[in-house]
Amino acid sequence: MTRAILVLVLTGSIGALAQSPKPQSFMGLINDYSPETTVTPTGPWEVRGTWELTVDVASSTANFSAELNMELSDYTLVCCGIDPDSPAERLPHTHLIKLVGGQVTQLTGGGFEVSGGSLEILKNGSPALTSSTLTIDLTGGTTAAYSNITLTFGGDAGGHFGTQPVNGFVEKLP
Repeated sequence: MTRAILVLVLTGSIGALAQSPKPQSFMGLINDYSPETTVTPTGPWEVRGTWELTVDVASSTANFSAELNMELSDYTLVCCGIDPDSPAERLPHTHLIKLVGGQVTQLTGGGFEVSGGSLEILKNGSPALTSSTLTIDLTGGTTAAYSNITLTFGGDAGGHFGTQPVNGFVEKLP
């Protein structure tokens, strides 16, 4: 009987060792504004939407996706003569963003960064901002190690979203 239990325990342990570490999944919301001076048209733009990030611990890579809405902020009613009764003048549009195979590196102060990989950005369902880069930082504090996300765009996307980090929060932890 003891021999049978030992065989079962060893068999279960060997099977557990052969499995890869489970991917870590995060999700949350982006809720921010672009700066007034770096984006055309002038802005600031409201940037809102959901995001998901899955980290493959074994390969130190990550996949990211976001569905974002953008429109000119209330400030443009004052500065730029946008008609408050004409939603179309706020130039609302959507962006679907996918980053596949980004490299994950640990940040010195805690958290991690995702950069590189294959980036695709759609605007209203069509390819846009094709010469772009994206750096994603997931950070937090002592109680919640992962509570904040920032998206920092470069290239064509930096001209559209701005080059400062776009902020959001982590809603679901692994």
